[in-house]
Amino acid sequence: MSGNLASATPGPPGPPTFLRTYHVPYTHPEFMRFGSFLGWSRAQGKHSNIGYDAPKGLDENQAKLRLGGGTDPRESTAELQNFTWANANTNTTQTLVDAANRLVEEVPEDATAADVLRHWLDTARRTDAERGVSWPTVEPAHVAKSGTAWQIFPNFQIGHALNNMLCYSARPHGHDPDKCVFEVAVYELYPPGEEPETEWVYTPEDDPDWRTVLPQDFTNMAAVQKGMKARGFSGPKPNPYRERSIVNLHHNLATYMGTGEPRDLA
Repeated sequence: MSGNLASATPGPPGPPTFLRTYHVPYTHPEFMRFGSFLGWSRAQGKHSNIGYDAPKGLDENQAKLRLGGGTDPRESTAELQNFTWANANTNTTQTLVDAANRLVEEVPEDATAADVLRHWLDTARRTDAERGVSWPTVEPAHVAKSGTAWQIFPNFQIGHALNNMLCYSARPHGHDPDKCVFEVAVYELYPPGEEPETEWVYTPEDDPDWRTVLPQDFTNMAAVQKGMKARGFSGPKPNPYRERSIVNLHHNLATYMGTGEPRDLA
């Protein structure tokens, strides 16, 4: 696996923004025209994972490669894929984008959402196989349970799909609690021998190469950090369903640092 890599420092401390899926409607509102992006989070020992809520019969839609919403999932999936590729340049691949753009031609209008999802992924898998790229075979039930991303304690996240990954790491910036070294790495499957050369590249927060999606996260994290220093902030009150990964992170961090379990707020 290989891909483009970049890093930015200084930057906002983190990575709480990336421990939850429900921030999409508020941080990335442009995505809401393509469907619902509310999600769950689960503790996995020291680690945790997150995924999207999905209707019955579409369990696999809890993962990163998901359908667009609306009355015609063929059209909305193509729109979602094109928007993601143009504005994030990750979380999908050119093969997936091209396969989504053919859905209207290849799938009947009365096809179920589950059939659209299956055709899209199967077609992209076959197209990649023809050029020497083999996706791993993972049962749909496992894809659903794995969700969109895993947080590896204490500061690494893998935003995974069957043929690509978006990974984050937030490291301390000296002893300054208001800065961090934020690393982003994009991985994609390539045919053997065609993997591109990669290198770490320092990328300022306002660099246009970040496109539009990640800068929204940067702004969000900075605002949260500022708000946590406000006198009126008494402490976080995490949601037990959507923010379980955040609770788990801080519980394990407190234990690891020897400071004891978090205390109930007065």
